[in-house]
Amino acid sequence: MLAYFVFFSIQLPLMMVSPAKLRYLFTFKSIVGPIAGFACMGYYVRKSGGYLCASPPSPSRALEPLSSETCCRGRPA
Repeated sequence: MLAYFVFFSIQLPLMMVSPAKLRYLFTFKSIVGPIAGFACMGYYVRKSGGYLCASPPSPSRALEPLSSETCCRGRPA
């Protein structure tokens, strides 16, 4: 309930502002958003060692679809 109140208290004043005045904010968000997304993806790929699983896939399992049963050699992901 507290999170809803915080979200509402931030969004209500912003709804009163004309979209034309928020143009620079949206331009900034359109530049920073993809950069932050790729940075987060790169961080988590590096943190996992460059693989989707905890260990590198074996060649015989390389073409199997990724799922919780096949990922990480049978261990739950």
